[in-house]
Parts: sequence; C-alpha cells; structure tokens
Amino acid sequence: MHVKRKMALGISLIVAMSINCATALAQNNTFNNAWESLYKLGNIFNRMFDTLSEDDMKKHYGALFTALNNLNNGEIAKWYSNTSGNHGTVEVIATMPNGGILCRKVYVNIVTEKSKKHYDSWACMDGKGEWDFNYR
Repeated sequence: MHVKRKMALGISLIVAMSINCATALAQNNTFNNAWESLYKLGNIFNRMFDTLSEDDMKKHYGALFTALNNLNNGEIAKWYSNTSGNHGTVEVIATMPNGGILCRKVYVNIVTEKSKKHYDSWACMDGKGEWDFNYR
C-alpha cells in the first residue's frame, strides 16, 4: 500500500508540474521561467524518492544542454558528483529538421547509489533559440 501511495503522489506531482509549466507559458512568461518552475517541482519529486540533489540536477542539466548545443551525433557529455557519487551521461543519438526547426534525440543515463535510470527524449529548438522537450 505504501508503494501505491508514493506512485499516486508521484503522478500527482507530474500533473502539477505539467499544469504549472503550461500556466507559466500561457501567461507569456519565458520558457526559462516555466523550466525553472518545472525544475523546482522536479526537485521536490526527486527528494521524495532520494534520487538527485539540486547540485546533481544542475550537473545533469549542464551535461544535457552541452550535448544539445555542442555535440555531434554519437558524442557523449558526462557528469559526476564528488559529493554523492552520482553520475550520468547524455548521448546525442539523432539530429534532424522538423518543419524548419532543429530537433535532436538524446539518450540519458543516470546512476545513483539506489537506482539506474535510462531514457531517451526528443528536444526541438523553438523560435527563441531555446530547447522544447514536448516533441515526441
């Protein structure tokens, strides 16, 4: 039962993050403001499940944006935390135009003391030169 409560709470936080991000964008805030709101709620979620600290999240996002902005397909950005021992990689696995905008697919690997997480995601450059992760 305890696991079901955590799952329900996690789903609720994901919904809240999505609503908060959409609300910020609808109010003509910049993508960075919406991303900051999403980042803060994501940190709450991460602390609940003991995954990444704020410092580790900054390292991860640094590697993610380094990969998106600077690396060629097949190249990897790495990060490592001397404090926690957590680490990860971001590999650019595809780059393609999509309706006149640049899109890139990345493969992300995050390793903590308690878990290993892997996922891939598409990101496309919006008209303001910022990465939008809502593409699939």
